[in-house]
Amino acid sequence: MSEASFFGIDQSDEAGSFDPAMPELNLPTTTDGGGVFATTAERDSVAHHLERVGWRTAILSGSADKRGVLAKIGQELNFPDYYGANLDALDECLAEQTEPTALVWVDGMRMAESAPKDFQSIAQVLFSHTQDEVPFAVVVLYAAPEA
Repeated sequence: MSEASFFGIDQSDEAGSFDPAMPELNLPTTTDGGGVFATTAERDSVAHHLERVGWRTAILSGSADKRGVLAKIGQELNFPDYYGANLDALDECLAEQTEPTALVWVDGMRMAESAPKDFQSIAQVLFSHTQDEVPFAVVVLYAAPEA
């Protein structure tokens, strides 16, 4: 897999980077703009770092099916009551974000393995907003490979 591809979804260099060895301290600041990032760092450390450098941070965990993930994203990002927990509604609500937001996806790898098509459909919408005027970042956490 090339660095310009993340789980089969093409990402230009401008849309973020994928570096499995990326340490927590290399995560983005709001002035870096959005992007797609992956790290083995611990969830709370990632969230703390992102908040410290100016991101509104939401933690996405506990769901591995499409409907549950979409509902959880809406809950964690405080989407309006009319959010329909579907891909079109996700796209629309992400476009309406007014402050730099980072979504830390704890269970992304689990969903990518168990439901790859659903993961890709959600990820495609999320990743499409990483170049919006208001910075949006997706940070996928995963377990480090055993040595």
